[in-house]
Amino acid sequence: MNESLQIIFSGVVAFSTIIYAILTWRLVTETKRLRKLQITPDVHAYFEMSEASATIVYIIFENIGYGIAKDVEFNITKDFNYYDHEKQQLRNKGAINNGLMNFYPNKS
Repeated sequence: MNESLQIIFSGVVAFSTIIYAILTWRLVTETKRLRKLQITPDVHAYFEMSEASATIVYIIFENIGYGIAKDVEFNITKDFNYYDHEKQQLRNKGAINNGLMNFYPNKS
């Protein structure tokens, strides 16, 4: 009887160890995902109308991720045809033309 209980308890301990190893593996996997999320940037661009005038539109670039975006470059696939002069085109303005070295989280 004593040997039978010992075998049963050994089986329970072995099964518990396997379950514990699986749960630990899942926890490590989730921790890796969270760490990756904390260093991943998420840059969004959108238009916002001015409150003062309906003809003024702002282009807002915002990093809503948790990580720093480095060496950000912008590519304009189709520019506005409003201005005829090359210097006034959108692709030749500020951060769109020069890019950004560091774009910190929660900044616009």
